[in-house]
Amino acid sequence: MEALESELTCPVCLDLFEDPLQLPCQHNLCRRCFDNICRSLNKTDQDNEAEAAAEPEKEDSSPQPSDHDVTEEPFLCPTCREEADLSPGGAAATPRRNILLQNIVERFRKAAGRGEGQVLPCQICEEEPSSPVVKFCVQCNLRYCESCLSSYHPKKGALARHQLVEPTAEKKTVMCSEHDDEKVNLVCIACEVPICQLCKLVGKHKEHDVDALSTQYNERREHLGSNVLKLKSLMSNLEKFINDLEHMKQQVKEGGEQMREKINTAMDELVSILQARRDVMVEESQDMEKEKMEKLGLEETKRKDELKTCKAVTSYADEVAKETDQGCFLQAVKATNNRVTKITPTGDLLELPCDGEFPSPDFSSVAKVLRKLRVFPGQAKFLDHTMDGTSIVLHWEDEDEESANVGPKPQFELQWQKEGDGDQWITVSDIQESRYKFTPPEGSYVIVCQVRGFHVVADVHKVYGPWSGSLRLKIDHLRQMTANDCSISVSSVYNGTSGSNLLDGREDTFWCGDSTGKQWIRVEMKTEANSVQSLAMKLVPNPPVGWHESYRPPHVAVYGGDNFGNLSLLSEINIDHNDDEITLLKNINKVYRCFELKIDQDKCTRSKRSGPCYITLPELGRKKDIRPDVFK
Repeated sequence: MEALESELTCPVCLDLFEDPLQLPCQHNLCRRCFDNICRSLNKTDQDNEAEAAAEPEKEDSSPQPSDHDVTEEPFLCPTCREEADLSPGGAAATPRRNILLQNIVERFRKAAGRGEGQVLPCQICEEEPSSPVVKFCVQCNLRYCESCLSSYHPKKGALARHQLVEPTAEKKTVMCSEHDDEKVNLVCIACEVPICQLCKLVGKHKEHDVDALSTQYNERREHLGSNVLKLKSLMSNLEKFINDLEHMKQQVKEGGEQMREKINTAMDELVSILQARRDVMVEESQDMEKEKMEKLGLEETKRKDELKTCKAVTSYADEVAKETDQGCFLQAVKATNNRVTKITPTGDLLELPCDGEFPSPDFSSVAKVLRKLRVFPGQAKFLDHTMDGTSIVLHWEDEDEESANVGPKPQFELQWQKEGDGDQWITVSDIQESRYKFTPPEGSYVIVCQVRGFHVVADVHKVYGPWSGSLRLKIDHLRQMTANDCSISVSSVYNGTSGSNLLDGREDTFWCGDSTGKQWIRVEMKTEANSVQSLAMKLVPNPPVGWHESYRPPHVAVYGGDNFGNLSLLSEINIDHNDDEITLLKNINKVYRCFELKIDQDKCTRSKRSGPCYITLPELGRKKDIRPDVFK
């Protein structure tokens, strides 16, 4: 009932509709509320209205209560604020009475017990409260009190032909909006409004297709019923969804409480560990202090005894020195001198048994980690991005490397799309490492990537961290180059195979060392091929035919230029034992037609023999302006 009552409430007076009128925007309001708004917009015509009301006998100047006060001022719908044309002849000058809505309101009143004993008010009175109604005009669709009936609905003139009935016998017949005396009995198919026969014969609907009122009633009622069934289905789904929301709210509340309980438990455990370690370290400092104090005490006692002995011997020696009898002096001087010499140390230096220094504990790194404890994964940030043939390898890390996650190691979710595709992301979930390799589609476009970490809770729910910043990569005819694009020459290859096979990654072709200890590969782009802006080398992890780890080249220098007579050093790379994929050049700001790769064993500490390897040269286009976040 409450939901229905909100649909039956006037947006102006906030009461149940009373004789509702329907505006062109399909919203409704009470007739009295509509009249009041019109009068407030047309205050300048109040004098004319008063004069017209004083001369009810004049047919041409008497007000027609069924026609509302019209105004040229803009009228805004109280519900949607859409402007309605209230000027004479406008669409809203005479809004249609919504009899269906009035019927629903009356049924609602009876069901709610609000209609019993109710006195219907006059619809013309401006005073509040309105006087009780005495007559209802079928043509005007208005209720009149005694005073308004005599003033505004005279028994003479054109209004004399109107039918006045008792208010209880008020007819709910829909009359034609164009012909007041005609009931609607047809429906205009084009305008979708009920009309009368005159409208079809001589009115503005005479060129339109029409149908019987009963036929359209049955069809539209069936159509409405079908739509209502869909709405009821939606209502059922919404009710179920709201129940799910309530259940989820309770689950979230319980989960939050459990999470806080776990956090408090974990923090209490950390506090307990810290307190225990504090007690241990305080005890260790006390033990260290006690040990030093014991050493100092023993040394002090020892030195005080020595001092006491020295004082006694010194006093005795002073008395011996005062003896004037030479015989007596010489008789005692030897023993005295022996005592003085005995207690005087020769090599025993006075050194403190310990120092007063204590270790200064530094827990700043631990404190830094503790300050950054968190439950959710942190924001990831992209690092470098490399090429593997025609595939892109993305690398990322936690933006705050020193932060500490509470719980298991986070997993990652990666999204990428062609720039401009809106919400059409390609999503890759459950990535276990901080890297991912994928092959984008062929063509020239900009690819946008983003990544975020997440924890899996209870093997079902995922708790996500924030998305990283977007990484933009420009793809321009991405493909791996072959011997058809360039000419290649090498210092030496294994077993007499062609150096061109190195470009194709064949594992039966190896770049080998020569007797000079210096090896090289030269690559020259063919005239019809695009120049290269990225160069990568991939080491064969375990090729056949007698390969050894010491064969791996430890150092590679890359030179580039327009020709081999004018080369400049572009990069130098040290190769580790665990490296199996190396990008020699990236983000260079110039296109090159010639490249030379050199290995100089004199710069290395490993074996003089270079390792078997092959190179790949991804062709990424001619464009020269290479930004750090863009592959060309």
